[in-house]
Parts: sequence; structure tokens; C-alpha cells
Amino acid sequence: MAITVSEFTPASGTSASMQVTKSVTAGSTIVVFGCSTEAAAALSVSDGTNTYTEREAQTHGSSSIKSFVWTAPNVASGSTSITMTGLGGVYQGTLHAFEILDADTTTPYEESDYSIQSVTGVYFAQAAGITISAGGVAVGVLTADRDIVGLSVSGYTSGTSANTASVYTYSRWQIFAGGASGERAAGTLTSNGHTTGMLVAIKAAAGGGSSTTPLMTQHFHRR
Repeated sequence: MAITVSEFTPASGTSASMQVTKSVTAGSTIVVFGCSTEAAAALSVSDGTNTYTEREAQTHGSSSIKSFVWTAPNVASGSTSITMTGLGGVYQGTLHAFEILDADTTTPYEESDYSIQSVTGVYFAQAAGITISAGGVAVGVLTADRDIVGLSVSGYTSGTSANTASVYTYSRWQIFAGGASGERAAGTLTSNGHTTGMLVAIKAAAGGGSSTTPLMTQHFHRR
């Protein structure tokens, strides 16, 4: 079957923790992005059942925004509530989560990367980019310290954005029928802002193909 993406409704706010909930299918992979204005924050996620591995943790020094990404493979079925903790009461943050259906159930995670920039031409990954196997998906979130209206990322599906007074996050994904090498998720903005991008590649199950129709419901380890 073809790999597909199903998005949890994202959360945002200023409480010490936040949560997103959705029913998931057994064997799927979950990808979670957490962002905070607290540069020293050590954010963590859990749903009480599945095991999450931190893949990236980066700080944009100009705006003290810290971004994390975690993955959980071969998850259990049923209603899944993912809780992110470590924000602290005076800080602000957002939480995005994605269920990747028909992902590889053994080692779905391939690569992840990040970018930090303050220009109108943005990337979710650094110059070398990431590799995506045939039929796999690249999922990313761009975080900014202001509302960067007009974000355009060629070939990528737009997810649901989330924001607080000073943390704005924009999700995107693309499924690659023939795979890709050096993928950066290149985009443009109508006005520049301090941004931190994160991009993660997830493999499809053996024999999986591509799909361009996402399902919408509303360690740090380098290459």
C-alpha cells in the first residue's frame, strides 16, 4: 500500500505542558515536532505506550527559539495522546504530530536535518539535504518568531499552522515516488524572519508506492 500522512490537530500555548490526541493505526510511525521560546528548555514527549527517540534539537540564537523532533516506529493502535513537557509557565510553544501510515515497521526513520536562517528564501534542511527512499515521505516544520505569511514550498502539501504570540510553526510534507537525494524543502516567504527548519525522512513499507493525497484529521541523530 502507499504511504500516507495523517496530521494530529496541533496545539499551542503557554502552559508547562501541552497535548495532542488522535486515533492511530497499529504499525504506523509517529513524527513529533516541538518548539519553544525558552532556549534552555529540555522538551520531551510521551504517550505512555510508544517509545520516542529525539532526532534533532536546535536553537535559533537570534530569537531564542528551540525546536525538537522525535519519531516513534511501529506504534500501537488506538487513541493516542502525546504530551510535551518542559515548557515552563512563562514561555510559549507549539506541538505538531503526524501519523505516517504504511511506513516501514522495522526501521522507518532514515535521516533528519535542520536549518537556521533569517532570509526570505528558506530551507528546512542544510545544504547537503536528506535522502528519501522510493515511496518515502519527507515531513517538516518551519518555526519563526513572527507570522511569516506567504510561505511557499514547491511540491509540498501544507499542513495546519500553529502559533502563540512569538512562536509560529508551519508544517509541510511530500511523498517521493522515486525517492530523492539532497532534499532540502526549499521555500520562499513574503517577508523575512528568524526561522528554524526541521526535515525528517520516513521509509515506506516494503512494496509501498506513492500517494499525493494526505489524510487530514481536522538523538539526536544525524546522517
